[in-house]
Amino acid sequence: MEASGIVTSKKLQIVPDEEEGRCVKSIAAIEKGEVLVQLPQASAASVQMSDTAGPGEGLEPLAGWWSRHTRSSIRLAAALVLQREKFQPYIDMLYPMESIYAPWLWEDQDLQFLPEKLAASAAARRKALESA
Repeated sequence: MEASGIVTSKKLQIVPDEEEGRCVKSIAAIEKGEVLVQLPQASAASVQMSDTAGPGEGLEPLAGWWSRHTRSSIRLAAALVLQREKFQPYIDMLYPMESIYAPWLWEDQDLQFLPEKLAASAAARRKALESA
């Protein structure tokens, strides 16, 4: 983080966690509105939320794919993969897909236990991920 110009509050520590690998821990009370992390824009991964927005600077190789996949979360994942070398420390902290317990990863027969709107949203997300 230091090499990337990222500054964190002295009230935070990044510590090892036996189950999760690493975690962020508060070592002092945090006040409402207090800045905990500052980072230069070059150290951030971001995509435009509008489904009509183009891929942006540095993501031009994704242009054709980008126009077919409008979910911002999927676009962000693609940006991270394209810029993997730059964001590898962050990617290394993510859970493996198979250990995420989210409705969009459930089998169709399990979605029947959810409210209809949530089940439809989960199915749509899974379809978008499979398509991407």
